[in-house]
Amino acid sequence: MAPPSPRGMPCGPRLAAVLLLAAAAALGFGVRAGAAQLCAEYYDRTCPGVHRVVRRVLKKAHEADARIYASLTRLHFHDCFVQGCDASILLDNSSSIVSEKFATPNNNSARGYPVVDAVKAALEEACPGVVSCADILAIAAKISVELVTTAPPVAPSSEQGNPKDRERSREDSTVVVINDRKVNLLESESGSLYALCRSWVRNGVPHESQPSFGNGEPILPRPLPASVVDSRISDKENNGAADLDSDEEPQKNADGEYNTSDLLKQHVKRAKKIRAGLQKERLRRIERYKQRLALLL
Repeated sequence: MAPPSPRGMPCGPRLAAVLLLAAAAALGFGVRAGAAQLCAEYYDRTCPGVHRVVRRVLKKAHEADARIYASLTRLHFHDCFVQGCDASILLDNSSSIVSEKFATPNNNSARGYPVVDAVKAALEEACPGVVSCADILAIAAKISVELVTTAPPVAPSSEQGNPKDRERSREDSTVVVINDRKVNLLESESGSLYALCRSWVRNGVPHESQPSFGNGEPILPRPLPASVVDSRISDKENNGAADLDSDEEPQKNADGEYNTSDLLKQHVKRAKKIRAGLQKERLRRIERYKQRLALLL
């Protein structure tokens, strides 16, 4: 069970002193002991109306911002992608931490924080000091997905579904060690396919968590044809572009679908070749510039 937060305290703590006290409390009780007390039916007993309260706040927020459902879902994903769903993305910078909220992939990009604070305030009135901020993000994302789909929402009753699929009581993170967290999800702001694939593997995302297409199988889209890629690179100045035509076609399985692993390798291989070709072009331009500069001197 997550340690209770002070009544009325927003999900994004503003005071360093509060963070230090919360961290000390967590260390005092022991993380392992707290994790052992997690249970799927926790809020059925301690805050039965949690889903109803969150749903009401989200619907009201959606009236003013049509993008809020997608924003909250994305916020939960960004929180979980960096070492687990611990609500650390809600922490502000302080004298002792550099929060992932203001990291390059999130700063001026991730949104929905005021709505999360509104949900926290509503839950503090209904169930003071019970629902953790990590669970608020998870429940808000779940309900957001339900509200934007055409299918009827699934009742949050503890008697339905697999207990492993229901929400658990998650612990909030109160400390961020910037050197231990892979905050820079992409190697560059361009967000190339190659950088995204490396980030995906580097953060240890399992095979089952890859995006699903069609019938739910984790199948990546086919790479762009070589002709489309070659059109962006000069045929006269890039000798490596011709190598793209020699890529082997990924093998199909018995169902006629392309293997996910083979497609991913194909994407990465093609991205490497394109990057190598662009690097050669850059070096050629630098060399031509040096030659022209030598003539002027």
